[in-house]
Amino acid sequence: MVGQLLGKCKDRGRKLKRVAILGAGITGLTCSSLLKDTYDVTIIEKDEVSGGLCQSFEKDGFWFDYGAHAAFTKDESVRKLLEENLVLEESLSEAMNYKKEKWIKQPVQNNLFALDTDEKIKIIKGFIERNDDGEYKNYGEWLEKNYGKYFAENYPYYYTRKYWTVEPSQLETKWIGPRMYTPSIEEVLYGSYSEETPNIHYAGNIRYPVTGGFARFLEKISKGANVIYNAKIAQIDTKKKCVYYNNTRIDYDEIISTIPLPEIVKLLDCVPEEVRNAAANLDYTTLTLVSLGIGKKDVMPNHVNCFYIYDQDILASRVFSTSEYGKQNAPLGCTSIQAEIYSSKYKVLDMSLEEIKEKVLDDFTRMGLFQRKDIMVQDVRRKKYANIIFTKEIYNNRKIVHDFLEQCSVLYAGRFGKWDYLWSDQSVLSAIELVNKI
Repeated sequence: MVGQLLGKCKDRGRKLKRVAILGAGITGLTCSSLLKDTYDVTIIEKDEVSGGLCQSFEKDGFWFDYGAHAAFTKDESVRKLLEENLVLEESLSEAMNYKKEKWIKQPVQNNLFALDTDEKIKIIKGFIERNDDGEYKNYGEWLEKNYGKYFAENYPYYYTRKYWTVEPSQLETKWIGPRMYTPSIEEVLYGSYSEETPNIHYAGNIRYPVTGGFARFLEKISKGANVIYNAKIAQIDTKKKCVYYNNTRIDYDEIISTIPLPEIVKLLDCVPEEVRNAAANLDYTTLTLVSLGIGKKDVMPNHVNCFYIYDQDILASRVFSTSEYGKQNAPLGCTSIQAEIYSSKYKVLDMSLEEIKEKVLDDFTRMGLFQRKDIMVQDVRRKKYANIIFTKEIYNNRKIVHDFLEQCSVLYAGRFGKWDYLWSDQSVLSAIELVNKI
């Protein structure tokens, strides 16, 4: 597929056609990799390193990622681009949940065994009495009609407030897809009596670099890329077809944006007020990431890859470990562990980075994961754009912005360019699809 698309580009293109790509994340690097042998390609990147949310970083032998990442795509074109010649560790995607000092196998709705009898009865009763007519006004209704009111209000409602930073009623439902599993009554009952339930995680078998973090997947597509780092774009003139940055300019024949829609709109000239308003009302979460190197092995419960926290008084929503994905991503006998904390305009995190880190350390020691004396490495950092929030006006606002970009002959791809809930492999596929249009 990749070869066919590139062949089409070679047939249609000319050697010196100039392509400017905004953003050196996984999407921008994929576009560059597929185009660089045919066109004059330049990537303009605001950070000092490439990778975007797929970056990794190392501290004293511990490797960390920007959020939980692992490869589970079955698409051979993506695997060829990202995985070829890499040494990978393959495992089953396994997760746990934490609520009120109880560890519950993922997903909770299939694994009620660890809960108290009264709690099980309330959940099962609600599941039986639910009325799923297939019509949902919002995500809250989807949850209640698929799982029952009691379970919805006491489990996914809690997690939604932490991960998505909004009430479930504020979200629409098209993004759900395979991410949320609806069990049969037989599965619910079986999981309430037995710990031995099948793993039905949507990712299934996952692959991860033995060492070097998730960013190792970007090595092939990064090779030979012409990236301008630390580039602060001042303006994009779509009539003259040039990008002004760092007191200089670059001319282009085609431009591809993989940066967030609210940011690209700020850089264009003569933007109508309707488009500016639409871009300003595209909602997203911000990720604060606390990364810890722990001097012992048994940190993650049952050595799972990640776990989810429902308690509202615990800051982190999701916790993952690169050294459970690939054992050499931490020194021998140690564990890399990372906590994701999300905020947005709907849920402001009024704490300094240091205060957030200290709160996470207090939470984790109280949960019994480790003691402070076990900490060898600690780091806290933030990414402004993390997840797209699917509030109800997303599709209308997104269309307004996309229509304007198309009028300006600005191509777009990736999670932030398409403004969609794309996993890393889907971002690569969006780049492959876009390449065929140039």
